[in-house]
Amino acid sequence: MPNLDYVYVCYKTDKQLALSERDLLIFRRYAELERSYVARESDGFKNLPEEFRFLLTTYSLDNLSELSRTIKEALLGPLGDFYLEKRRDILEDIALKLYA
Repeated sequence: MPNLDYVYVCYKTDKQLALSERDLLIFRRYAELERSYVARESDGFKNLPEEFRFLLTTYSLDNLSELSRTIKEALLGPLGDFYLEKRRDILEDIALKLYA
């Protein structure tokens, strides 16, 4: 139509999709962190740099920072508030696992 000079924009939020997507991203990062575990009795632990052995760091710090960045991004914006409200128990469980 030559006389139309506007653009129609439609935006829809699917809250369940946003929750599932954020869950998936967080759980994938957590699984990567768990796979990076090195037992203290293994040869892999003896091959770690001295500072990692001194601090008894048995997980990849890069994977830990990726997980924390993903959690931070999941909590941004209005859908982040909704995610925090609906997934508070999951986030608390992950935080306790990371702390221990």
